[in-house]
Amino acid sequence: MKSRPSTVITTGFVALDVIRPPLRQPVQLAAGGSCGNVSADLASLGVAVQLGAKLGLDDEGWAVTEDLAAQGVALKYLERSANVRTPVVIHEVLDGQGALANHRFLFNAPESGEPLPRFTSISDRQAEQVIASGEQPRVLYFDRLSHAIIRLAAWAHDGGSLVFFEPSDVRDLSLLALVIAHVDIIKCSSEREKELRGFAGRARVPIAILTMGARGLRLRSPPPPGQPDSIQMPAFPIARLTDTAGAGDAVSAALIRRIVLSETFGQPSRDLLISGLTDGQRLAALNCGFAGARGAFRSLDPNALQAFLDGHIGAFDTVGARRTLSSLTLPAGLEARYR
Repeated sequence: MKSRPSTVITTGFVALDVIRPPLRQPVQLAAGGSCGNVSADLASLGVAVQLGAKLGLDDEGWAVTEDLAAQGVALKYLERSANVRTPVVIHEVLDGQGALANHRFLFNAPESGEPLPRFTSISDRQAEQVIASGEQPRVLYFDRLSHAIIRLAAWAHDGGSLVFFEPSDVRDLSLLALVIAHVDIIKCSSEREKELRGFAGRARVPIAILTMGARGLRLRSPPPPGQPDSIQMPAFPIARLTDTAGAGDAVSAALIRRIVLSETFGQPSRDLLISGLTDGQRLAALNCGFAGARGAFRSLDPNALQAFLDGHIGAFDTVGARRTLSSLTLPAGLEARYR
């Protein structure tokens, strides 16, 4: 009997996240971008992840790949090229005393004001490498669109993988129209929903997740008999609000983890979706107590994170499981470049 695939393949926006904490604390550098965050979060939770991405042959690309590898992300499908520049996002954590506006993202260089490098898709050759590998994943996750990524989505969907699309930048509606038939789960924020122009509607995608910040999220999926097709799930309380960045990525990672661990194959049930999203909301609330989109994942021991998700320890008990933030031996001048 053929075993169920347990790996996850991810592709999309991967960047160097330059975290500037308040109170003149040192700048932190980490792999970021929605795809980068979800990939690293999944690996921290013990899920086998293969990342496909294209980064520059530069210091920033080196820092990103070193951080992802340290978290356990497999980089067989990642390519570094001298013809592109690694994306950079400057993530300022604001000292807002728990205010909702607790961070902001800057997309221009601090000194020159020039735009920082943005997303470069995987190539057709990289997509073909994944397809030719024969590694049919349990889940394909992506957050950006290109013809190469759409090709991957069609291949994954046709092979029985669950295709999870989290649009973080919807500019080309023609690409959206091409990919939507291959998508099983779409997850977006209430602000992003307007940009989708109805593509997340009930006739388009079987499962839709709408995140609404402090108001929680709404899940629409095929319901059990006699139940509504959508339900609202309130957010978990945040014990100490520091930075809400990365909360949605934590939800995605926790949901995918539940799907991969499930004994069933095919489209997940309503109960499984609720369990995964509940895990994600708990983990998101925990992550909001740390600076950076992956603050909890980088600051806590992976065993403590899994114990937290499995209900063996609570949020406050994780304080005793802190670890020293992993520090890379960075190329000279990289941190100073983004102060």
